[in-house]
Amino acid sequence: MLMGLRVKKHINALIFRAPPDGTEPLTEGDFCVCLHVANDDRVTPAKRIDNVFLELDDDQDHIVAVCNRLRQNPATTEAKIVLALPEADIGSIVRFSNAGVDDFMSAPLTRSRILVRVLSQLKDSLGQENRPVFSSGNLKIDTAAVRVLCNGLPVHLAPTEYRLLVHFVQNAGQVFTRQQLAGLVGRQADGMSERNIDTWVGRMRRVLLRAGVRLNLRTVRSVGYILDEPHTT
Repeated sequence: MLMGLRVKKHINALIFRAPPDGTEPLTEGDFCVCLHVANDDRVTPAKRIDNVFLELDDDQDHIVAVCNRLRQNPATTEAKIVLALPEADIGSIVRFSNAGVDDFMSAPLTRSRILVRVLSQLKDSLGQENRPVFSSGNLKIDTAAVRVLCNGLPVHLAPTEYRLLVHFVQNAGQVFTRQQLAGLVGRQADGMSERNIDTWVGRMRRVLLRAGVRLNLRTVRSVGYILDEPHTT
C-alpha cells in the first residue's frame, strides 16, 4: 500500500454529443471531472452519473422522453439534469422542470461551460459536508452522505429538490421568499426562477408524500414557504 497517496474523487458527467472543444477530464484539487459521451440517449451508463447535460433541439417531446428515462435509470436517477437552451422561454422551462430538469444554461454546450457548471455545483455541495444528521417527523437527512430516509428507507430526490429540503429542515419555522430560494439553488432571482421554485417545491412534496414522509411544509400566500412544527429526534 502506498502511503500518502491521495485518491481523487471522480465526478461523472454524461453528455449525448461530443462538445467542439473536446472531452478531456479536468483535475481540480481532490476531484477529477470526467465527461462521458453516449451517442445513443437510450444507453445505460456503466457507472453512477452525477450530472447529465442535455441540449435542446427542435423536438421538445424527445427531451421530455429522455428526462423520463434518466429519472428511471438507477445510474442517473439522482443525477442533476441541466438543459442548455438557445433562448429563455418560460413555457419550455416550466415544461422541462416538470419533466425532471433541475437547472438550465445557455446553449451551446462546450467542455469549458460544462466544467465551470460542475465545479460551481461542487463548490456549493462542499458546504454541506461534515454537517449533522437532521430529523423532522419520520424524515431523516444525512447531509454528509447526501441521503434522505423515511422510516429508514431511502427517498430519491433530484439535486435541486434535495437542496431545498435540507434548507427547509435546517431552518424550520422561518418563512423564505421565492426570491431567496431561487438564490439558494443558484438561480438568478427573477420572475422565471421564482416560478420554477413553485415547480421544484411541488415536485419535492409529491415525492415525499409518495414515500410517506410527514412534513408540514406550508405555502405562505404571496410570499413563499415555511416548514412548520418540526419534530426533532
